Amino acid sequence: MNKIISYALDFLCANFDDDVEEDIGITHKGLEQFVEKYKERPVLTVDAIVVKDEKFLLIKRKNPPYGWALPGGLVDKGETVETAVVRELKEETCLEAGDIKFYKIVSDPNRDPRFHAISAVYIITNVTGTAVAADDAKEVGWFSYDEIMAMDIAFDHKDIISNYFQTYSSISESFITQEWK
Repeated sequence: MNKIISYALDFLCANFDDDVEEDIGITHKGLEQFVEKYKERPVLTVDAIVVKDEKFLLIKRKNPPYGWALPGGLVDKGETVETAVVRELKEETCLEAGDIKFYKIVSDPNRDPRFHAISAVYIITNVTGTAVAADDAKEVGWFSYDEIMAMDIAFDHKDIISNYFQTYSSISESFITQEWK
């Protein structure tokens, strides 16, 4: 992330004349101070828990950090977290989200090795379509809880799935879906 900011700063400084304040409303020094102040701020992400027939949907990541993970990703500027989780599910798995329900926020600064990511985790039920790997996903698969606990899972997603399983293992998916309507 810092490399991107550095490249953007270099580009702006190289492509605007000395009166950059007139061009973009901020001086070089002001831009440098802004970047320095905000470059280490947490990044907002989303993750989707999708369970069907007692199996969890996971994607195998195409990009680092590699491994199996819940579908999800970065929230785009101007986008709500609800829209982002639906978009990420569709982009990575080709599935259409049915019902979505907020589950929890995860915010451990070490949960993502690239940067401090705060994730809004959603439970998505009644998905439609066929799961097909796309965008950032190399593969998709449906796995039981026991299979996942024996796998190498990216980020803190094994903890998220374990917490979900402990919370909802005695409640059927149909009960949860009915409760939301």
